[in-house]
Amino acid sequence: MSPSKRRMNIITSCDDNYARFVLINLANINKILTKNYDVHFYLMQSRISKKNIQLIENYSKTLNLFFHDIYVENS
Repeated sequence: MSPSKRRMNIITSCDDNYARFVLINLANINKILTKNYDVHFYLMQSRISKKNIQLIENYSKTLNLFFHDIYVENS
């Protein structure tokens, strides 16, 4: 985390069908917020494939966003 930037936490949730839209959100977040904030992006999910989680995580790194996968057990 940068000492000159404040932290911004953002959380969303979706399933595998909408995971691709998370990438669009990340691009927008990067464009608008990362100049002034260290952005921590939390994805609360229970039905996203490991492949898509890895894609989101890798893309987040290229945008200098901190990605947090929050897995929630289905009951």
